[in-house]
Amino acid sequence: MVDERGVYLKDIPEEQKVSIETQNRCYTLLKRNGKVFLSGHPEHCARLTEVRFNSDAFFGRGKRLVCTLPNWGTMTTSEIKKVSFVG
Repeated sequence: MVDERGVYLKDIPEEQKVSIETQNRCYTLLKRNGKVFLSGHPEHCARLTEVRFNSDAFFGRGKRLVCTLPNWGTMTTSEIKKVSFVG
């Protein structure tokens, strides 16, 4: 469950969509079959794209998303403003 601080990747249930609003964009994160998918960047992940985060990744206000995308490398976002479960 997301609280006012944020949520750890390990605590996000399978098939749960998570909205992550940064200073510049709004991303959607989804865990499916043990993999993590992200969308929200017009060039790097316009559609849900498999990404890799550290296993202890925490998504919370003031933090940044840091993930590895195939065919791109490491992407670091602007600071997170809000994290919430969708649906």
